[in-house]
Amino acid sequence: MVTYGDNIFIYFAGHGSLYRAAHDPIFTSIAGMSGTIEAICPADHYMEEHLDDDYTQVAGIDISDRELNIILSEIGKKHGNHITVILDCCHFGMKVRNSNSERRRKTRYLGSSGKTLSTMLAAADRDPRRHSDSPRALNDRWCFDFSTHVMIGACQDNETANEISGHGLFTMTFLNALRSSLGRNPDTTYNQLIDSPDMRLPFQTPAIAGSGQDSTLWFQKECLVYD
Repeated sequence: MVTYGDNIFIYFAGHGSLYRAAHDPIFTSIAGMSGTIEAICPADHYMEEHLDDDYTQVAGIDISDRELNIILSEIGKKHGNHITVILDCCHFGMKVRNSNSERRRKTRYLGSSGKTLSTMLAAADRDPRRHSDSPRALNDRWCFDFSTHVMIGACQDNETANEISGHGLFTMTFLNALRSSLGRNPDTTYNQLIDSPDMRLPFQTPAIAGSGQDSTLWFQKECLVYD
């Protein structure tokens, strides 16, 4: 049972994808829906769309950065802001470059599943688990909320998340950094760990976002309970 103030840790290691608003006719008249929206890819990324009896999407739809942000905000309102999210994928501003060197490396990015951007965002809004006061993903005035969590991504927006022998390069590096003296120090902050030499990677630089970047790892100091 999760109670208010508990430390919540979410780790996704997999593939991300990219949706361009210009490719979806529904957004041509919406000024705020320009550019791209990114998503993480569930196991059924390439499956045919499937609807249950109340027309809620249940398969074949990616999880947009907007939907994930809504979910994290809802968790934060109910359980507090000690939420750490780590994404080892090409996602959250981590757009794909097309250089020859990157094509030779295996990356954590999947091409389009054939579904449209509007389909993905509308499916998020139809989810019966969404709170009535949560923002809609299909929204031309969207604004991200990073007040509830710290999010660490495998790479910057002009890079890709790479794999070695089927394993995420970021994940292996991150685990080694946690085993270091800095990673085991209860006073170490998220920013300090991400900026440390132990987190230096070839071809990619980890990214961090969220209002709690200067909190201690896993909010150890913030979660202390005194008798």
